Amino acid sequence: FRHRFGRAPQGLWLPEAGVDNETLSVMADHGIEFTILAPWQADTWDLDPTEPYRVALPNGRSIVAFFYHRDLSGRVSFDAALTSNADAFAMNDLRRHFQNEKASRDEPQLLLVASDGELYGHHQPFRDYFLAHLLKNASAQIGITPTYPARWLREHPPRRTIKIRDNTSWSCHHGVVRWLGNCDCAGGQGHWKWPLRHALDQLAARLDHVYDDVVRPMIDDPWELRNRYIHVVLGEQTLGDLVGEMAGRRLDVATVERIALLLEMQRERQRMFTSCGWFFDDFDRIEPKNNVAYAAQAVRLAERATGADLAAETRAWLQQVVSWRSGIRGDQVFDQHMQYLEA
Repeated sequence: FRHRFGRAPQGLWLPEAGVDNETLSVMADHGIEFTILAPWQADTWDLDPTEPYRVALPNGRSIVAFFYHRDLSGRVSFDAALTSNADAFAMNDLRRHFQNEKASRDEPQLLLVASDGELYGHHQPFRDYFLAHLLKNASAQIGITPTYPARWLREHPPRRTIKIRDNTSWSCHHGVVRWLGNCDCAGGQGHWKWPLRHALDQLAARLDHVYDDVVRPMIDDPWELRNRYIHVVLGEQTLGDLVGEMAGRRLDVATVERIALLLEMQRERQRMFTSCGWFFDDFDRIEPKNNVAYAAQAVRLAERATGADLAAETRAWLQQVVSWRSGIRGDQVFDQHMQYLEA
């Protein structure tokens, strides 16, 4: 974000709006001022989603939560007819969702609509034009001013404090069960989800051990190196310069190349936990199979960098991951990608 926009982010959208107090505390520690949540993630019976709330955190800090409009956000996301005409949408849907009582007192109100960005032009063709006309013309014609959370927060700081419901999300009404196992939100059978997470957790621990063993003798804080590797990825610094800075000396080319493999291994190790891998109902889909592909790539990079053979035990863990539709197993998907990488 800093690389692209030249400033620190003020807000953070959590993946699937998955939240707990620990996560909010980490965000606040890193200077994040606000997030956006679903209304059912607020621990209260009288939520007013037209205004932001302060959330007091266990670490003594606080963060602001905006809550989107449930009905309007759901209909924008899933009712294609609603977003076919921006003028009609503004006149017939936006305006009626503002609170008359607040309007009579001339109180400012924020009507927050949350939807996936890919809705506009990908899932629904030409909805990017709908959105542009809504923001530039249609909303102004009925006296509504487009805004965004950071600006609203500057002009209208929260007046009330609220608690959030731990371990909740916007796409699962059972907390975060959707990413753990069987859940009616996903349909089908989720018995494969916990074994997949267990397998990747085990592999992640092995990969971290390999990384730390090799890098720590040269660099006091291997994990700070991993975190700062983003500057290399963005082209702001060469790896040789970064490693030399953190090692306190210039390392030879072969050593830097070895560290490069291990840092790429760490990237794949993080990618294999992409949340959509557990979102849907079956393992035999591109999303969970992609996570296994990232795992295979990490295993291959570990082998190239150190000679460590993590493939056998990874296969054993992934053998427990079975599609209820096709019967394909995680170890079979893993082997397919390992063969591709070794070709």
